[in-house]
Amino acid sequence: MMRLFLIAIVVSVLAAGCGRKIQAPARAASAGIPEDDRLYREGLAAFHEATPEGYARAAGLFRRAAEINPRRCEYSLHHLESRLFLALEQKWNSEDNAANLSVTLPGCDAFESFNYRLQALSLFPELAVGMRDKAMAAVNRAVELDPNDPLNWYVLWKLGPTSRGEIQRAANIPPNLALIQYELGNFKMLEGEYAEAREAYERALTLSPRHFRSYIGIADSMAATDEDADIEPYLVKAVGIAPGFLAGRTALGSFYARMGETEKAVEQYKAALDLNSKYDNASLGLGIILAEADQTDEAEKYLAQTISLNPGSFRAYYYLGNIWFNRGEFARARAQYEEGLKYMPNFAETNYALGAVLYRLGNPDAALAQFEKVLRINSLYGDAYFSRGTIRLERRELADALSDYTRAIRIYEGQVALINAQVRKAESRGLSRKVQALTKKRQRLEETLQNARDYRVTAEAEALKPR
Repeated sequence: MMRLFLIAIVVSVLAAGCGRKIQAPARAASAGIPEDDRLYREGLAAFHEATPEGYARAAGLFRRAAEINPRRCEYSLHHLESRLFLALEQKWNSEDNAANLSVTLPGCDAFESFNYRLQALSLFPELAVGMRDKAMAAVNRAVELDPNDPLNWYVLWKLGPTSRGEIQRAANIPPNLALIQYELGNFKMLEGEYAEAREAYERALTLSPRHFRSYIGIADSMAATDEDADIEPYLVKAVGIAPGFLAGRTALGSFYARMGETEKAVEQYKAALDLNSKYDNASLGLGIILAEADQTDEAEKYLAQTISLNPGSFRAYYYLGNIWFNRGEFARARAQYEEGLKYMPNFAETNYALGAVLYRLGNPDAALAQFEKVLRINSLYGDAYFSRGTIRLERRELADALSDYTRAIRIYEGQVALINAQVRKAESRGLSRKVQALTKKRQRLEETLQNARDYRVTAEAEALKPR
C-alpha cells in the first residue's frame, strides 16, 4: 500500500546522553551560528509548518542537533514531539504505523511541562487505547506548569471538551502558529462563525503555505455560507500539495459527485482506495455514486466492502438495500434496511425504504406504521405522505388520502421552486456544472410531483363516485 508519509516510528531515545561530556565541538555554520543551533532553528521552522512532511523533516533536524550536542535536552524533546505529531497525522490519515515511543528522557527532568505534554501526546486515543484519562491528567499538569505555552492548550483542546476556550487561549499566546490558527478555524466552524473560520484558515496558510488541511477548511467555510461557492480550486490545491491526503481525495470526490460528474468523482475515490484499501469513507462514496449511476454490480462490491470495514455504516446498508429493491429482491432489501436501522434508528431514508419494501412484501399495515414513523422524524418528507396516501386510497379512506396527496404535492412544489431559484442563481454566476446537476434533480422531482397530482385526481374521482 502506498504511504504518504515515509518515516518509520521506532523508539529512539537520543537524550540518553543528556548531561554527558561532548566529545567534539559542533561544526560552526558559515554565519557563525553553531551547527546544532542552526539545525535546531531549522527544525522549529519545519515543525511550525504543521504538515506531515514538516514533522518528518523536523524530527531529522532535531535528531542531528541532538547528536552534535546531547546536553541540549530540548533537542531530544522536540525530536520526540515531532515524531508524536507525525504519528498522529498518520493515524488521522488512516495509515498504519507502529508508534511505540518512549517519552521518558533521562536527564531532562527540568523540562517538566514539556515532558507532561509529551506524555499526553503519547496517550492520545489514536496511539494508546483506553488512556484518555491519563492523557488528560498529563496535559492539565502541563498547562498548570506552563500556561504560556500554546501547544499545551492545543493538546488540551484536542483531548478535552471543545467549549471551554482552550484554542482561543492558545491563539492569544505567541508565537503565532499555523497549527493553532487551523484549529481556531475548526472551532469557529463549530460555533457557526464561518467568516471568522475562513479568516483563521487563511492566517494558517499565510504562516504555512503548504498546510493542506487549511485549504479544505476554507472550502468548508465557503460552502457553509454559499452552496454555490467555487470551492473546487481549494480542494484541488489540497490534493495537489498532499496527493496521499485521504480526506482531501474524498472531499474532492464528494464535490464532483454533487456536480453530477461521476467519472471525476470515481477517479478521486479510487485514488484514495489505491492509497489505502481499507479507507471506508472512500469505498462508501464510491459505492453510492456508482449506485446512483446505475452501475449496480460495481456499487454492490464497494458497499459490501464498506460494511466489512465498518459494520456500523448505516448508509452502506441503505444503498445496498436500494440495489436489492430495484432488482426486485425485496426480502434481501428488507434485511439490509433492518440491519442499517440497528445503527441509526431515526435515519428517515432507511425507515421510508423499509416501509416501501414492506408494502411490496404484502404487509401494508407495517408499511403504514413505517411511513408514520418517518413523518414523526421529518414532517416534511413528501414521499411518506405520498405513499401513505396510496395505502389510504386502496382502503378507500379517501378524505385522508386526499389530504396526504395534497401535503405531498405542496412539499414537492416547494422543493421545485427552491431548485428553480438555485438554478437561476447558478446561471447568473456562470456555474454551468451546478446548473446541469440541479436540472437533473429537478426533472426527477417534477416526475414525482406529476405522479402525486395524478393520484390525487384519482382519489378525487373515487370520492365523487356514489357509495
